[in-house]
Amino acid sequence: MDTLLQIEEILQKRTGKIIFNHCYSHTTDKNNNTTDEQISNNDEKRRTMEEKYGKERTKRYIEGNAAADKLADEGILKKEKFTPLLNKYHNNYIIVTNRKKNLKKHPNTVINTRVRSSIKNVIRNEHAKTVFNKKIKYDQLKENKENINKLSTSLIRSIDHVFDTTKRFMIRMIHGALPTCSKMKRLVDSELTKIGRSYYTEKYGNVTNGGMCPCCRLCEETQHHLFTECTNETIATIREQIPGEVGSVVAQRGDKVRCSTDFIQCDWNENKTPKKWNKDLGNMGLIPHYIIQQIYDSLEDEQKHNIRFIATDISHKIMEKNIEIWKYRCKLLYAADKTQIT
Repeated sequence: MDTLLQIEEILQKRTGKIIFNHCYSHTTDKNNNTTDEQISNNDEKRRTMEEKYGKERTKRYIEGNAAADKLADEGILKKEKFTPLLNKYHNNYIIVTNRKKNLKKHPNTVINTRVRSSIKNVIRNEHAKTVFNKKIKYDQLKENKENINKLSTSLIRSIDHVFDTTKRFMIRMIHGALPTCSKMKRLVDSELTKIGRSYYTEKYGNVTNGGMCPCCRLCEETQHHLFTECTNETIATIREQIPGEVGSVVAQRGDKVRCSTDFIQCDWNENKTPKKWNKDLGNMGLIPHYIIQQIYDSLEDEQKHNIRFIATDISHKIMEKNIEIWKYRCKLLYAADKTQIT
């Protein structure tokens, strides 16, 4: 505490006034000059810290206080003290705030002891929000944002190598990144008006198929058409298998565990349209709130923690069938003699 008093005296001389908030410091100090009252106060402070932070974190704070004392001593004894340079992110998100104050630009975000991860999340979310609002292809997601359960992205967040293929395919579907014929044709046509550009023409020029679906050859091939509307017999058969695969995944968790599959687009449930839900999202592996709630309610109490893994398996099975559809479509599109494929 002597160090703090010295700092206070110096700052008072320079600024005329200084206000210290309550600080939990030196709660383990005990020497010949420490009175019983001070020991009692320190014990009370330590108990308050343990209630707020937990014993492990409190111990870390108390032990780290010794290092803070050394730095304070150096700050008083040395005229110049080296400090690392701050980058632009520190200026934007750290200097203007502290642990107890919200960011001015992001009112619901608080920078805590995990500064690095907090800043990364702020920057990532801000960029994602900008892109999300700017791109027309995300309109469908924006309209149904409140109905999509957070566990829908469990597959994308999974680090299990078994899900790598389906995870990448789900990401491409959500972002509309699959090279469908209509998209390839649009990219090739855009280069025809720009001199000196031929990347997409060389890559896709021979396989645009005029923008038409290579499976049914009746409609323009978009992601929506291929995975939900295409009348090709093989594709329709694969699409009809999706609800059964989802049902089997859920049933594996117990005899009483069930869920509806009406959130997925297929011929047999075409007339079943859940309220406030777009079935295109179901075919992209996204799951509505009421499906997650159905599964959660049917699970035994000791199995309820598995809801995240069930959601992952559901999206995984949907993507496996979508990959089958995509592979079959690619065979038809890229085969030299398309008439040989039945």
